[in-house]
Amino acid sequence: MTLLVLGGTGFLSSVLARTALENGIEVVCAARGISGMPPEGTRFVRWDREDAMPEELATISPDVVVDVSSKPGHVREAVGAFPDSRWIYLSSISAYADFSSPGGSPANTPLLKPAGNPDEVDMENYGACKVACENAVAEISNRVIIRPGLISGPGDQSNRFTHWPTRLAQASADRKPYLAPTPPTDLVQWVDVRDLAEWIIDLAQNSVTGTFDAVGQAAERGEFLVALTQLFDPAPEPLWVGPEDLTENEIRPWAGPRSLPMWIPDQSMVGMMARDHEPAAEAGLKTRSLRETAKDTLDWYLNHGTPLGLSREDELVVVENVFAARELASHQ
Repeated sequence: MTLLVLGGTGFLSSVLARTALENGIEVVCAARGISGMPPEGTRFVRWDREDAMPEELATISPDVVVDVSSKPGHVREAVGAFPDSRWIYLSSISAYADFSSPGGSPANTPLLKPAGNPDEVDMENYGACKVACENAVAEISNRVIIRPGLISGPGDQSNRFTHWPTRLAQASADRKPYLAPTPPTDLVQWVDVRDLAEWIIDLAQNSVTGTFDAVGQAAERGEFLVALTQLFDPAPEPLWVGPEDLTENEIRPWAGPRSLPMWIPDQSMVGMMARDHEPAAEAGLKTRSLRETAKDTLDWYLNHGTPLGLSREDELVVVENVFAARELASHQ
């Protein structure tokens, strides 16, 4: 089998290429090579998809194509070049227009209106671009569309899942509390990049078709943090803080400067980290334990990670502010 990965140098696509090689699959990676080089053992074709497809690539006949692009024009061109291959397109749950209810699935959640052919893809049009890319792949009957949620694991530079095991490690070391947004019953959800890659390789070798959300089983935030706590001695202690107090202290949700990842206080988004895991599980997605993902992610971060979001120093200032405000309130 020949697998063409349109990418192969980024977070997911590099893990995917490596997993394919480990399964004895011939792998061709087509990418610019800016974010790194694909794993050793792959055939690398350098291609900026703003340019014409290299002849070296146009003459191959891959059994399976995996595409991660967010630019509709790129996907349409590739579909036209490889119409007889089995296609696996990596979309995103950002393609959905409604996250107001937990338990959503591709079968019951409306999509955003597809984008046209924008010159640039940004946070504002990302989901709409993914929908347009999915529509391009819809021309292929032998296809799988995968919409991952939050992808975690070693190599995740986004620091969203990564924040939590690394922050609890810091709190265990300095023996001071860490910020945990209330309520502890809020759901959180993730998928390990290695589990996702292994599933994609399984899909490349079977006949399953359809559209699936690539997510693990959702867990309450409190349960999530208790499980992470068990990695450390002494056990780090959470300081549960409400959305109002976090906002007052200029803490942002989800991502960006001074952010607490995996926290979305907007009630219209309660279903974003509570997608239905069962359809993907029935289609073969197997997920490892939270403990394994967290431990391996922490080990990777300590050697390769880059701090993002809310620093420990800034967090401890907020912890002191919250304690001071609560002490003042107790005397009023």
